Amino acid sequence: MEELNKYYIELSSLFLRADSLTQIIAIVSALGLIIALWAFVRSRTRGTAGHMNRVSSSVEDLRVKVADLASKSENLNVDILDELKRIDARVSGLEQHIAEVKELALSEGAKKKTNLDGKTALASGGLASAGLEGLLNRPSKLEQLEKSSQELKEISQDIAATAVVLPGVETGEGLKKTRSKLFSGLKGLVGERNSFSEQDLEAVEELMLGSDFGVQTSARLTSKVRDVVTNQGSCTLEGLKTALGSELKTILDAPVKGLEIQTDKKPFVVFVTGVNGVGKTTTIGKLATRYSNQGRKVLLAACDTFRAAAGEQLGVWAERSGVEIEQADGEEKPATVAFRSVNRAVNENFDVLLVDTAGRLHTKQNLMRELESVRAIISRECEGAPHETLLVVDGSTGQNALQQAKEFNSSVNLSGVVITKLDGTAKGGIVVAIKDELNVPIRLVGFGEGAGDLKDFDSEDFVSALLDDQGLELEASATTNDEKPSEHAKIRRKRRRQAL
Repeated sequence: MEELNKYYIELSSLFLRADSLTQIIAIVSALGLIIALWAFVRSRTRGTAGHMNRVSSSVEDLRVKVADLASKSENLNVDILDELKRIDARVSGLEQHIAEVKELALSEGAKKKTNLDGKTALASGGLASAGLEGLLNRPSKLEQLEKSSQELKEISQDIAATAVVLPGVETGEGLKKTRSKLFSGLKGLVGERNSFSEQDLEAVEELMLGSDFGVQTSARLTSKVRDVVTNQGSCTLEGLKTALGSELKTILDAPVKGLEIQTDKKPFVVFVTGVNGVGKTTTIGKLATRYSNQGRKVLLAACDTFRAAAGEQLGVWAERSGVEIEQADGEEKPATVAFRSVNRAVNENFDVLLVDTAGRLHTKQNLMRELESVRAIISRECEGAPHETLLVVDGSTGQNALQQAKEFNSSVNLSGVVITKLDGTAKGGIVVAIKDELNVPIRLVGFGEGAGDLKDFDSEDFVSALLDDQGLELEASATTNDEKPSEHAKIRRKRRRQAL
């Protein structure tokens, strides 16, 4: 600015000394140039100041953002610490729960002991060690957390193994009607003699048929008693029970006992079939309750889309058992529900999938073919599935149940049979007939409506209960030792033996 003032003074003096128009023009031009230069310098100075103001403003904004990030980081650290504290609290609660369950199992006489304390300590230590410091070494800490999660899962399985079985009707009580009918006839047959002769064997066979042991099985059992009578000349009631018991155990013996879940197959798929009204949906509900009580993750597939109330009934059991259910959306077909259920069970890591199918008459071949297609979809979507294919039959239907088992076995290759409602019938012999004629193992038997009334079938327990005549109120039998069968009865029995 001082230089500009100096130039201005010199130009002013030149202007005053100018003596010609040319000189005046030159002086004015120079003066204009100086003014333009001055204006340019001034504008540049103002622009630089504005830019500096903007830079200062940006720096201030950055300072505010940094302070905000620092505040959020501090809050995040606090949240992480709070979450870790909650994890530790949950682990402590789990330890207490495990201790209570262990004490309960021991008090109920559980024979299997589990090393819960050591596993719990390991799981607790893995979770507690995941502090704020561990965030700096995240991959390593995640591995520890995964390991701890696996330990907790093993503890859950140990608890399931020691779970108290729900109480239910005893086998002997459930077979009371069958036992009463059988022993009333036997004791009425021998009267005071308390022994059987060759002439009594046809009447024994009739009693077997009356309890729905079936023609083939009744003839086989009678033949066993005949061998004893032939060798000894006669047979007491106790000798008859021994002979029958030996043969019954031979018939009913099977390599598998009950219905065990194979943990290496996940999900373990159980495909349940049967005609309407046999207790199929109720059986699935009871199994869901059993596996849920064992700590397993269970999914129910409501593939019975024909019966109006089937989905609602299974939904009630799912809610009661605390398990998940996959139901039809609108008018979906059974195969669609089965497809969606299997994929959900696989993707969501379920332990057990129980598939309910529509009740169908075994005489309707088109319905049986549809059942085969549903089973084929399950096999396609899950390798090795279904792992169990069960037929549920009503024990009170007698020989009709045997016919159902034959037809279903030819269509879907049964791995086992469930016989329900045995507590309300005297036809308990059908259990033996189905195993004898089809060689399909009896997996479960039902003696009532409660979840604990569905029992794993045990041949030793069943035979012992069936041949136990203690505590029975025997019915008066019309059969006496002096009675002889009619001619028509003799012909009928002869034809039956010839057919075998």
